[in-house]
Amino acid sequence: MNSHALETLRTSPDLAELAAYPFNVDLDRADHLEAVHLASGVPTEAWAGDDTGGTYFHCEGGQVLYASSDGSAGLIGDSIDEALETLIGLPCWHDLLHHIPPDADDDTLTAAVTEAEEELSEFYGPELDADRSRLLAALGLRELPAPVLVRRLHRALLRTEPDFLLLNSQEGLAHGLLDGLPRPPLWQTVLAPGQADLAALRADRTLIATVAADPARREGVLWAARYDLNPDDTSMLRALLGESPRPEHEHEPGCEPEYEPVYEAAQDGREPSAEPPLTWAALARRQGRTELARAALIRLLDDAGPRDASLLDGLVVEFAALGDHPQAARARWLFASLQDDPGQRAAALTDLAAHQRRAGDTDAAARTLKQAEALTGSEAMHDC
Repeated sequence: MNSHALETLRTSPDLAELAAYPFNVDLDRADHLEAVHLASGVPTEAWAGDDTGGTYFHCEGGQVLYASSDGSAGLIGDSIDEALETLIGLPCWHDLLHHIPPDADDDTLTAAVTEAEEELSEFYGPELDADRSRLLAALGLRELPAPVLVRRLHRALLRTEPDFLLLNSQEGLAHGLLDGLPRPPLWQTVLAPGQADLAALRADRTLIATVAADPARREGVLWAARYDLNPDDTSMLRALLGESPRPEHEHEPGCEPEYEPVYEAAQDGREPSAEPPLTWAALARRQGRTELARAALIRLLDDAGPRDASLLDGLVVEFAALGDHPQAARARWLFASLQDDPGQRAAALTDLAAHQRRAGDTDAAARTLKQAEALTGSEAMHDC
């Protein structure tokens, strides 16, 4: 953690005490309540906490992630220095995460911060402004206008997912979002490259060979055409299909890169929002957007209910394709619990054991195989 400001806090007890109160950045609270990790696998290190049980984590790339004690998390800065500027400059930052329009003007943001700090002043006294200026100056940090800090905080929060999705290490469950800021739906994010390529092909048909040579781009164009098919697209789409090899994953749910399904969807007036979310998560994976796919799949798994056996089965396939066997095991365990037929449950448990073994949990895999054997009485389970 290369931060002069942090080193200054660590070697200056009076400044560290001021940071802890009233600015609620306490170096002695760098101990989170539970084991957590990023879904992406990027290493993190706790460096401070607050009096609510929340913790500030430094990510390997320099970013700072805040995790609350109630199971939510969000990115709050691209560096420790930037995070400290925000935390000291906006000690009321928790009150600015909801109900503020992302396009609010300076006057609206200033008024919101002023109102929140008036409440803080009732507890901290009139010295809040002076203490803020003194601490920032001592740490070599900037004292920025409130609207600048709020907008920078919001931009950081919007970058939390997919790369900084925080998980409970024991159960694999995702933390909720720290803020209430609006975000585009998954389908919009995943469909955007295909829409851009479709527009480019309409303007320049010489690009067909280039797009056709990339299975992910080719599939993206076909998906985009489903919801925006022009009469003049027919020859271009047939050329795109005829000049390229078929992708390896045509058998997977949601992957139908044939011209007729494109035409039928366009004729039916189907909207991308009507497609199952698993469709878009799978397409994100095939586009190579691994963390976007992983985050979407984990959210789907966390929200899965007792009637979602088909979804859970599809999630196992997608997690396995990502090489994320811990999450695949979690999905298969839930799927197995929904199987009433002993043989089907035994088969699901056998597959669960395989994912547990690939995840490195050989003891759990052995226990799961015993459960499967108890259901079938078959020693052949050891061959899974």
